[in-house]
This record gives sequence, C-alpha cells and structure tokens, in this order.
Amino acid sequence: MSQTDVSTTQQPAFFAIGLFKLAVLLIGTMGLAQLYWLFAHWHHLRESLGLRVNLAARVILCPFISVFSLAYRFGAAAQLHAVWGPTVALAMASLWDIGLVVPRLIHVPLPINLLALFSPLIALQAIANRANRLIAPNHDANKHITRRNLLVMVPGALMWTLIILGELASFVANGTAQR
Repeated sequence: MSQTDVSTTQQPAFFAIGLFKLAVLLIGTMGLAQLYWLFAHWHHLRESLGLRVNLAARVILCPFISVFSLAYRFGAAAQLHAVWGPTVALAMASLWDIGLVVPRLIHVPLPINLLALFSPLIALQAIANRANRLIAPNHDANKHITRRNLLVMVPGALMWTLIILGELASFVANGTAQR
C-alpha cells in the first residue's frame, strides 16, 4: 500500500468543520451550535478511539470541563506535530469559559458578547483542523454550508429578526420620547 492509499483511509483525529462555516453556524443559531460542536467532537472521539463518554453529560451538564478536556486533546495532538501546544488550547478554553460567565455578571453589548464567546471556539477548531490536516491530509474538511445547516439556522434567523425589531422599536420609542 502506498503512502497516498494510507492517507485516504485515515480518519481525522477530531470533528472537522471549516472555520467560516463554524462562525456562520454559531451566529446563525444564536450560539446553539456550540452544543452541537461539543457533541460532534465527543461523538467523534468516542467512535474513533472507543472512549466511554456520556455525551449528554459532556455537552449539557459540564461544558466547562468538557471544553478544557477537548482543548487539552487538541493541543496534545497539535504538539505532536510541532504546531501548538496544550497551553494555547487551554488558554482558548479559558477565554470561552470567561465568555460564558462574564455577560451573566455584568452587561456586555451583544457584539462584544458574541465575539468573546465565539472567537475561542473558532480558535480551538483551528487547532483541531490543523491537527486533522497533519494526521489525515485528504479528509473531508466539512467547509460547505449545506441545506441542513440552513434549516438549523431558521430559528436563529427568526430570533435575530425579533432582536433587531425590538432594538428598532426601542430606538424609535426613545427617540420620540425625547422630542
């Protein structure tokens, strides 16, 4: 078997998704794609490594711990290939945790909240994608937005519409009250 035959049969170490697609899904689903992102990574690891992992517990009950554990795995795999180490990945996981907690403690404008929440996940996925490319260069990178992705974003689009209309109504009400 030649080297090319081996690389085409190799599976990526982690769930593969393009960074632009991930960003669009995170915004388009109003953040619910984070739960799928966690689920997909743990499901992939369970299937590929035979890990005994309770997916519901990892995704819903303890996402803080789950993200740290994933980040460590991403960093360790990347470090094997001299890319990034666990420290960078764990720093991104810490930023994600901060992005979850801080907006509940103090008022943070929505754009900053989204940036703080989604940027670390996109950075973590970049580390995972880099490790995937090195481990399985010919794997499906899952970069294209599909019909199913668009369907999942419909409720998010409706919510974004309501938020924008609410902000416009508030602006109009405050603007007319000042006249």
